[in-house]
Amino acid sequence: MITKQHKTFVYNMLDTLLEDLTINLFPTSHTKGLYIAAHGAKMIFMEAEDSTVLLDMDETMIHVIKLTPEILEFFQKNPDSQNIPALKTNLKSNEIAPWAKENIKQIQKTLSQYKYKTFIKIIPHEQYGYGLIIFRPHIKEFIDGLQELITKHDLQDLKVFTANKQDYAQVLVDNVNEHVGQNLELYNPSQPLKPSSMIVDDNKPLAGGKLVRAQIIDKKDIMSDNTQHLVHVPAFRGDLNDKALLQALEDVKERV
Repeated sequence: MITKQHKTFVYNMLDTLLEDLTINLFPTSHTKGLYIAAHGAKMIFMEAEDSTVLLDMDETMIHVIKLTPEILEFFQKNPDSQNIPALKTNLKSNEIAPWAKENIKQIQKTLSQYKYKTFIKIIPHEQYGYGLIIFRPHIKEFIDGLQELITKHDLQDLKVFTANKQDYAQVLVDNVNEHVGQNLELYNPSQPLKPSSMIVDDNKPLAGGKLVRAQIIDKKDIMSDNTQHLVHVPAFRGDLNDKALLQALEDVKERV
């Protein structure tokens, strides 16, 4: 009679044999995330180092707000605030751009006196004349850490995948690159990625759509949890005490 102890002994022996066989067949670092288990009839799973990490932009790495009289007044009254709000304005939509252009010098002077001015930058905005980009805290450590994984051959590539229009998306990428000292590029959705790739995003439904467009998952799985492909971060709204990107970096490291 085959007892539970006999089965456990056989499974353990199989685990050892499979591990030895895999190490001999794949002795280099070109196979990452090796997973072997005989218990529960689990399959051998190998994650290659050809993974790409896609990075969402808005509310994941940055937050952009309109420059309005209310925002100008906020910075004048709160030059050392660590929480930058997106305040409602009394201006009509078509009045925001003319007002911002007319008052840009006063805005620049006020922001130059802001205690945490290294986190912000005025950028051109097609609709509102100017916008204020707020860089999420620890964005440099985050992107530097991901680039280090590429250097170590744990990742193949790093791309920005945003729903913004091409020209505006490039403006955002250029400003992030200047801020962190890197050379991030926009992802071309016509280039399919390997199934081991993942995305860092604050919006789960939109992330699912991006995963489908990149052919990382099938369309039928768009409404699934997709936790193996999604590193979810809370939406960034201007809190300069935010540390979500540090945790996101650790989450990516665990998966590669």
